[in-house]
Amino acid sequence: MSVVAATRPKSRTLHLQPLRGQTALVTGASSGIGVGVARALAAAGAAVAINYVAGPEAAEAVVRYAARASGVAAGADGAG
Repeated sequence: MSVVAATRPKSRTLHLQPLRGQTALVTGASSGIGVGVARALAAAGAAVAINYVAGPEAAEAVVRYAARASGVAAGADGAG
């Protein structure tokens, strides 16, 4: 029984995060659909790069969420 419990989380992680090891760039990720897409990709395990033109506070919140969900995230201001 303990062997099954020890091996189960590994396969479960792969199942719950099918994009682990992949990288995604999401533009417009400080609002609307971009926020949802960035969060979904991070929850699926992808490292997420977030680009935004307005709403730096909202974009930083998405970066923090993505970093917690997938372990890797970055934000970039596209206005400059």
